[in-house]
Amino acid sequence: MEEGGKTLTDTGRLRNSVDYLTTGDAVMVGTNAKYARIHQKGGTITPKNKKRLMWKGPDGKTVSAEKVEMPERPFIGVSKEDLADVQATIAAFMKGAFKG
Repeated sequence: MEEGGKTLTDTGRLRNSVDYLTTGDAVMVGTNAKYARIHQKGGTITPKNKKRLMWKGPDGKTVSAEKVEMPERPFIGVSKEDLADVQATIAAFMKGAFKG
């Protein structure tokens, strides 16, 4: 269903929830937003206590479904497009770390 917005950027709440933690040899990136996993990995949403899911559609009318299939929409991690930049940054850091 097309709503005319940008996927995963409607309010910016998910983007703003991403945080990181560094340790001596690692960086961990994640979010505590409850709905982040379904967007990152995709999956099926089914009702827990009712027969159907119900929500307001973009036109304000009630919509219902027995289940909703969410596509993968990875927003955390390194994309294939960014991998070369990450590798170049690491190589430059390592080169500088071992100078003189």
